[in-house]
Amino acid sequence: DLENLQQGDYDQQQNLEEAGQPKQQPHTNEEKLKIGPNKATFYTLVAGGASGFLGGMVAIRGPPLIFYFLHPPHPIAFTKDSQRATGVVLMFFNVSLCMIFYL
Repeated sequence: DLENLQQGDYDQQQNLEEAGQPKQQPHTNEEKLKIGPNKATFYTLVAGGASGFLGGMVAIRGPPLIFYFLHPPHPIAFTKDSQRATGVVLMFFNVSLCMIFYL
């Protein structure tokens, strides 16, 4: 799959060059792995905080997280599988904590 994705990127770049559009610069590792205060971190914390607040107030944690999954900040990208896996992990911890506090 990775080879097909890379080939698709190469083909897309070739099509842009043939159409006379400027060459796109690839994303650097520094941009992808930047740690610390940035826009993506801010939006991630806002989505998590809103989810926790709504979960505590009215037991509806999902809408902020769903919005975050559907419109992630750059450079975060979710695939269908990563969305599913993240949802499972969140649900596991949510149910585990609820069961601990209900006991």
